[in-house]
Amino acid sequence: MSENNEKIFDSPASDPEDDFWLEHGRQMVTESLPAVRSAANALIMAVGVMEAIYMGILGFGEFIPTTFPFLQKIVFAIPLLIWLGSIYCCIGVMMTRELEVYLYSPEDIKKKSTDFVLEKQRQLKWGFWLLVVGLVAAFVLFLVRLYS
Repeated sequence: MSENNEKIFDSPASDPEDDFWLEHGRQMVTESLPAVRSAANALIMAVGVMEAIYMGILGFGEFIPTTFPFLQKIVFAIPLLIWLGSIYCCIGVMMTRELEVYLYSPEDIKKKSTDFVLEKQRQLKWGFWLLVVGLVAAFVLFLVRLYS
């Protein structure tokens, strides 16, 4: 009989909810990238709506007087440029990219998958904050226009 040097330790019985949470964790990993892409799509739509409203106010409401010098008129384009940056970030989230993954290395797959999702999440956060900064800039410009 061969000698087995492995020690087997007693472990506590698993909690009945452990299987539920393990399955929930697997589901979270599976759905993480589609969720980030879906959020980017929704953010693009929100930015598009904000741009349409802003352009409508500028274009149809004669919000910028014709007496303003050209440089003052250009300042009102700042929120649009910021929102274009937001759209750029969101499109970066939705774009696919070629990944080289070693299919027989779980560590490599895990690392690249985690890095990929974190990168997309970071781009989504940048897109969100650029949307917010654009809203603040538009609000400030409205206040400046109202009191000038």
